[in-house]
Amino acid sequence: MSAILAEVCMEDGVVRLEPSVARIESDVENVKGKVDKLDEKVDRLAGRMEEGFTRLDGRVAELDRRTAVVETNITNIKENLGRLELDMRAMRDSMEQKLGALQREFRTLTRFLIGVVISFFTTLVGFGAAILGIVAKGPHG
Repeated sequence: MSAILAEVCMEDGVVRLEPSVARIESDVENVKGKVDKLDEKVDRLAGRMEEGFTRLDGRVAELDRRTAVVETNITNIKENLGRLELDMRAMRDSMEQKLGALQREFRTLTRFLIGVVISFFTTLVGFGAAILGIVAKGPHG
């Protein structure tokens, strides 16, 4: 009897377990479906991320190229600035030389004109003295 009772209890337990097993299997199928959907979303997201990284790599490469161009331009500007400084120094030196030459010519011209003025007044004084001498002697002299 106990064997029959155990068998009945077992069958009763199995019968009671079958709806739970069916529910668990259904839940497992639902979870598998959700996992599949999640996998699809992850795959789509991974694809978008890969596209994004590819675009980002392209943009970084373009930025690197532009940075190289800017660095080249800065180097050229520095070289041109150095040449410009040399040209400006040479121009300043040339202007200083020309100004020095003009100052020497101006001094020479000034000395010449002072000499002419002194000679003129000396000659004028000499003529004045001669005229005074003639006037002092009178016309019969």
